[in-house]
Amino acid sequence: MGSFLVDYKDENPSTKIHIITHSLGAQVALSTLKHLHGDPIWNAKNYKVDSIHLMGAAVDNESPDDFSDEITEEVEYFYNLFNVQDDVLEFIYPLVAVDFALGEVGSEDTELNPSNYYEKNVSLHISLDTDGDGDNDVRNLGDNHSGYVGVVHETNGVTSDGAMDLIVDDWSNPPFTEIPIIGVTPQEKLDDLKDAFTSFTTLDPPTLNTVEVTVVHKVLDLAINLLNAGLSSHACNTLDRLTDLAIGDANGDDAVFFEYHQRVTEPINEIQT
Repeated sequence: MGSFLVDYKDENPSTKIHIITHSLGAQVALSTLKHLHGDPIWNAKNYKVDSIHLMGAAVDNESPDDFSDEITEEVEYFYNLFNVQDDVLEFIYPLVAVDFALGEVGSEDTELNPSNYYEKNVSLHISLDTDGDGDNDVRNLGDNHSGYVGVVHETNGVTSDGAMDLIVDDWSNPPFTEIPIIGVTPQEKLDDLKDAFTSFTTLDPPTLNTVEVTVVHKVLDLAINLLNAGLSSHACNTLDRLTDLAIGDANGDDAVFFEYHQRVTEPINEIQT
């Protein structure tokens, strides 16, 4: 694809190039950037890809650092739309790659990300109805690996936009359209979560069961410990990634949470030591 883009851009220099990939398509996007990074025509004329969006990227979560120069120099805006509930990336990818997928957990070390790299958890935008017939087919928002591109039913038409509406917004309003879920800074996220937790537990009947209450407490405690250790960016990521899991995926069994808790905190513990 790299050679095609060089030829196309040379023939149509004013045309904007936006690349959207899903799953293993992320490998194509990254290899394309690598090709462009070494192409003399592309570089002599200072061409750039206008934007790249990875959805459910089936590549290692170290990729933003591994391709830092290519991302910085060959694309204006690089977006990673990840999904902590993606079952394919959560259970199958680690068996094949012996690593975590960028499209499931986000970048391994956010402090090493290129300045034009942006990422967001889009789990809540992936429909429970995988075929558009009106019935929920999976347990949690985000479980459908194909749901990033939306859902179309032969009779009902488009029943879900998936993450596509976010991508279109990014084209019009770069560098990133924030999804208004919780606050921006670690402390704001903590405050918002505490308020939400209070409202959940005071409802009659309560929205959270006993196990989920315990899990939310542990999420907040983890974030507070990270803040106290001076690891603000990791606190932000922990809150983003574990809150959805705690509230949406505990469902009476906290074993899933503890497994994910360990996976997310292991690299943090390494940094602290």
